[in-house]
Amino acid sequence: MFLLSSTLRLRGEFQRSLFGLERIIDSIEASPQELIEAGRGIQALRADLPPWNVDSMTQIPLILNLNLPFPAKEPIKKATQSLSKLIHECSSGLLSITPKIQSAPTNSPLENPPIALWFCSSKDPEKLSTVITTSLSGKGSGLTGDLARAIFQAIRTDLKKLGFPPAQELNLSGQELLSEQITRLMWGEFGASLYSEEISPELSPSDLDTDEEF
Repeated sequence: MFLLSSTLRLRGEFQRSLFGLERIIDSIEASPQELIEAGRGIQALRADLPPWNVDSMTQIPLILNLNLPFPAKEPIKKATQSLSKLIHECSSGLLSITPKIQSAPTNSPLENPPIALWFCSSKDPEKLSTVITTSLSGKGSGLTGDLARAIFQAIRTDLKKLGFPPAQELNLSGQELLSEQITRLMWGEFGASLYSEEISPELSPSDLDTDEEF
């Protein structure tokens, strides 16, 4: 798949080259090094391509929920908004994310208390993704990284249930995991899974011919 993707890129077929790299992440049991290499290639190709979905009417709207046992401070609000925007960009416009933070009026008596994080559809709040409980040990970019890793864990746990390969331990930041280790197909399927009615993501990468001669 790496050779096919490289050949297609040399031919100027960037979209099909991207498909090839994405299949390494979402369709086979790749090694950690192969996953990292494929993710780096995806990032490089994405800069040369327009968003897959530019129609706001066909985006899948989801809510990113945070439940905090302490008052929500500005750094958490900014980090959540930043990651919601990152997901929209990484999904190539397939998903629209609205952050929603529920917080306690007073601080928890525990030091560094755990928070809960999950996704739901905007139409059916009872249909939830996997709920992740984690602690936010970092500050600034570290805080954003902690949230990003929890979000990645929630999404990849659900994607495994949908039949995608399980996530592996990779030496990447939380933001890199979201940007490089979830493909457009995975984003679309994850979003659709949170809706009771049938939603068909605007993505059909199955026509890539892996038997092409070069």
